[in-house]
This record gives sequence, structure tokens and C-alpha cells, in this order.
Amino acid sequence: MKILSLLNVSNAESLLADSGFVFQKLLLEALASRGHEVLLLAPAEAARFTSVEIAPVPVAASKYHARLRLDFDCASVASHWWTAPDLVLLCNQPELALQLKGYSFLAARREVPLVSYVHYLPFWEEPIGAGIELDTSLSGGGLGPWIKAAVGMAVSLSEACIVGSEYGRRLIEAAYGPQSTLSVIPPPIEPELRRLVDRMPMGDGVRILYNHRIYSHYGTAELFQSLDRVIKQAARQVTVLVTAPTQHRSELRRALDVSSDQTFARVREYPFVELIETPTREAYWELVEQSHFGVAPARRSPLWSMAMADLLGAGRPVVSLPVGGYPEVLGESSANHCCKSEEFERALANLITAPPLPNTRISDDAWSRLSPASIAERFERVLAAALDRNSAIDTGASEPLWQCPSAEKAQHVRG
Repeated sequence: MKILSLLNVSNAESLLADSGFVFQKLLLEALASRGHEVLLLAPAEAARFTSVEIAPVPVAASKYHARLRLDFDCASVASHWWTAPDLVLLCNQPELALQLKGYSFLAARREVPLVSYVHYLPFWEEPIGAGIELDTSLSGGGLGPWIKAAVGMAVSLSEACIVGSEYGRRLIEAAYGPQSTLSVIPPPIEPELRRLVDRMPMGDGVRILYNHRIYSHYGTAELFQSLDRVIKQAARQVTVLVTAPTQHRSELRRALDVSSDQTFARVREYPFVELIETPTREAYWELVEQSHFGVAPARRSPLWSMAMADLLGAGRPVVSLPVGGYPEVLGESSANHCCKSEEFERALANLITAPPLPNTRISDDAWSRLSPASIAERFERVLAAALDRNSAIDTGASEPLWQCPSAEKAQHVRG
């Protein structure tokens, strides 16, 4: 099977801190190891970090550019990728499904099956049945309803749609109605994290990892208020390790969301916070190794948190609220999945009082469900079903509807 995937990001300078890239890297490398031919449309920088073949595309200027615009033409991708009879387009940003569907038709003169992967939704509903509310982070200039409609079109018309949690499925069906081709597949974990279950955190005190974006819509202010209340009552030293993985943003991205800088400034004022930069995956693994447990984000519209899966793979438990923590990801750590802020703070206090050691049972459980091979196998079944649902349409033409004289000379790179 030939699989064409898209990574359209606005933070290419921090790819290793981008869960969308790490997700695709692990998934596509695992699919390639299973005998599939894979091409990833991505910023050229991605070639440094993956063995998957990369077709370089420009870096999107902002989160809106990434969701609403494809900044490349057909010459960016060799024509055999558009015309191969078993081509599948795996779109991690469903807002771009129509553009990708159009590209493939114009080049291949046939219908190419499209699988849409939903990473984020532009809305939330909590509790389910209370009514859809648009995500403020994607509603600039009144774009929220438009983005919601674009996602709905992709979900409804793609040969298959994949989302990372049952919470995501419930949101999608609450907004767009029942979806017969919708599957739930959580994100994979890196094999390197599994090795950390044998390594104990060293030094004094308790270290809590908060490896999430410092945005107001991630519930950051409320989470750190809870941490502050609990830590003030603790009888031991507590440090919250904060990575702020995408804090180094372009001026345009900063201008689109000034609340991030404001929230970041408030977080830095807490005496228990230690800011840690992790420019490499090795530095990140070392940070996980030195952590006793982690805290999930509290954003209502993300559909999974790879940082949670990372901790579980290393045998570290995660404390979470209903929004941001998902049982199909948490597995053996679901005991710390709290429904109320009081329960959340009580779980934090219990883990601080008796700091957990790396737990083989948590790691084994996470690995059995979330290894790259396991997740790739589940994706493979969905992609195969999508091919079965949609046989190629012969238009009777031997030439594409557009001519790309330089397509065969497109420069592809391998990591």
C-alpha cells in the first residue's frame, strides 16, 4: 500500500516538541516496517528526525494557515504518488481534506480514498449533551463556525475517519451525528520510554512533570492554582518541571494568542516551578526519567495527550481531570482520573505524600496497547477497509488534468 501523509505545522523550529510530528513519525515508520511505501509531506526539517521519505513543503505561518491553506503545488510531489492505484491520503488536519482530495483527482484522474485523522476539534461539549461551544483558540475573526463545518465535511465524506479517544468520538457524533466509519485509535509511545521503567528518579523531593503548552485554553491557570494549594500543604519539597514545548513561537503566532505569554509569565512566578528546555528527545527522556508522576492538561477540545502516553510508557502515573485525561490512554493509571477538582487535589496530595516508584504494570499495560507496532496494525486495518470501500474510478483519460513538468524531478529526502 502506498500511503501519502501530511504534516502541515507552524512550528517547524520545534518539531521534536510537536506531538503531531512525533505521532506521525512513530506511526509511519511502523507502517513502513510492515512493508508499506510511505511518503510524508512535511517541512524539510522533518528529514533530520525520521527515516520516512519526506517531500518538503513550506512551513505554515500560523495555526490558521496550517488548517486552511496548502502552500505547495503538484510539482512538490512526484506524480507516481498521485497516480499509484493503491494510494491512500492520510490527512492529520481534516480541514484540508477537500484540497487534498482535489489535488489527487486532478493529478490521478480518479477518486483516491481519503482517511481523515482528527487531532484537534474546534469545539467542545462538557458534559456531552450540554451544547456545543466553539474553541476560542480557533475562533479568531469569526472562523470558528467555518472550521467546524470544514471538519464536519471531512468526517462525513472521508472513506474513514480516526480519532484518538472515545471522548473525541462522542464530541464528533454530538456535533455531526452518528458516523459509521469512525474509529478510535490512541497515539503510540516511543520504545525508548519503556526502558525508563527500570530507572528510579534520583535526588531529594518529588518531581511532577507538566509537559504541555502554556496556553490559557489548556486550563493552565486553574491547574497551577490547584498545584499551588496542594504543594503549600506538602511536608516535603515538590518541584513541577515545566517544559513549555512551544513557547518559542514566531511573532505572528504570538500575536494570534497573547494569552500564552501572559499565562507563561504567571506560571513562572510560582516558587515550585522549574523551567526545563528539552531540545532533543534524549533530553526529554531524561526529564521523564527524573519525574515521579505527571499532570494531564485540562483543555476540553484536544482528543489525546501524547505526553500522558509517554509517562505511562515509562511506568509513571498521571493525574488527570475528565477533560484532558482519557481512559483508553490512561489504562492502569485510570485510578488517578478525577471527576472533580477536589478529587484532583486529593490525588496530587496522595502521590506527593507517598511518591510512586516506576511501575512495571503501568508500563506493560501501556506498551501492550500503545506500542508503535500495535497502533500501526490498527491503522492498517482502517486503511485497508477504506481501500475496500472505494475502488478506483477510471475517467478514460491517460493524462492528468494538469501538467507538472517538474514533478518527476521533485526533491525527496530521507532522514
